[in-house]
Amino acid sequence: NLKDFHTRALNWTFPNQDVTNVCYGGTFGVAASRLITLSNQPRERKVFALLEDLLTRKSSSNMTIEEHFVERTWGGLLSYPLTGEQTEMIRKIHNGKGRMKSQGSIMGALKAPKKKITCPP
Repeated sequence: NLKDFHTRALNWTFPNQDVTNVCYGGTFGVAASRLITLSNQPRERKVFALLEDLLTRKSSSNMTIEEHFVERTWGGLLSYPLTGEQTEMIRKIHNGKGRMKSQGSIMGALKAPKKKITCPP
């Protein structure tokens, strides 16, 4: 599983225990300054080297399980760790409160209406 991959192959864990940043769709951006900062930290520099080795190996045209795990690692590795306040906001939204106000903005999950909407013929 992903946790085993992180601990065994990379000797790394997500910065937050149970909530982390994710990237959907395989497209993301990261500031060069963030990459430089991370690559100057011994632990992250080692993780980058291990990931580079994993991703440059010759493999078949199919994605390996390791490549799937790497894809799920980028958000947590490259982004800034969530603060305690951000983590608490996510938990409140997740725990059924639906949405909440923060600094004048409404935050929450996108939800579909309960009744089915159909288009006219």
